[in-house]
Amino acid sequence: VLHARKCILDGIVSAAQNRSVPPLNYPRVYDLCREFPECEFVLNGGIHGLAAARAIAWGDGGDGGGECHGVPCDVCAAPNGSCYAPPSPSAPQNLCGVMLGRAAMEDPSMFWDVDRYFYGEPSNPCRNRREVLFRFCEWLERAYPRRCCDNNDQATHIFPPPDIVHLQRHCKVCYEMHEKGDKFVVAEEDVWKNRLSTMMKEGSPPRQKITARIIGRCLKPVSTILYGMPKNKLFKRTLDSYCQNAWIRNCGPGFILRKAMEIVPDSIWDEDFTKTEELAENP
Repeated sequence: VLHARKCILDGIVSAAQNRSVPPLNYPRVYDLCREFPECEFVLNGGIHGLAAARAIAWGDGGDGGGECHGVPCDVCAAPNGSCYAPPSPSAPQNLCGVMLGRAAMEDPSMFWDVDRYFYGEPSNPCRNRREVLFRFCEWLERAYPRRCCDNNDQATHIFPPPDIVHLQRHCKVCYEMHEKGDKFVVAEEDVWKNRLSTMMKEGSPPRQKITARIIGRCLKPVSTILYGMPKNKLFKRTLDSYCQNAWIRNCGPGFILRKAMEIVPDSIWDEDFTKTEELAENP
C-alpha cells in the first residue's frame, strides 16, 4: 500500500496537517508501478468516494494525451498543488487496487454500491440502510452471541468467542428479542427503558462477559452509517451510550445495535440509497 502524500516528520506540521499540507502526487504512484512491474501496488490517500476509486483503479478511459499532470498541478487546481488525476487511458496492470481509509470511517454507507458500480455486478445485496444493518446484526449475533444467559465464566474478548450454552432464552434486558421464537420483536421503548432503569436502581450490574473492546470494535464500522442524514448524531450518541452501559453489554453487540436503531424513524432507515453516478463527488 503506497500513500500518495509525503509525511513530514520534523515537527513543522501536525498529524492533522500531514493529511492535507503535503500535496497528493498520484502520477508518482503510476510511475513507480511502471518502474517496478514485478511489484503490486495499492494507492492510498485522498480518495473520497467510489467514483474516484473506480477511475483510479481502472483508468479514466481517455485518450492518454493532452493534459499534463504533475506536482504542483495546474490542471487539477487542488489545494497545495495536489494532483489526483486518474491514470489515462488505463491503470498500470500492477496497480491492484485503491485504499479508502477516512472516507470509509466517515461514510460507510457509500460501499452499498461497490458490487454494482465498482465490480460490475448487476445489482447490490441491499437497497437501504435497514437491510444493511439487519444483515450486520445477524452476523454479529452469530459471531459474538449474547452472554447474558450462560454459566461460562470465560469472557468474550477475542474471536472466536468461547463455546457457550444458554441456560434460558433471554434475560430481563433482551427478552423482547426472543419471546416469540427467533424473530426480533420490538418492545415499547418507554417500557424497555423503565424496566432497565428499575434494574439499575435495584442492584449491581452483572459480571461483564463481553468486553467493552469487543463491543466497540463490532459497532464502530456502522456508527456513522447515517452520515449526512437526519438523526446521524442522535443515532451515534445512542449507540455510544448503550455500548458503555454495563447492564446491556452482555446481551451482545447485535442487540445493542437493534436497540439503537429504534431511536431513528423508520422512514430514514427505509430510504433507498443513492446511486454513485447521482452523487456529486469531489476528490
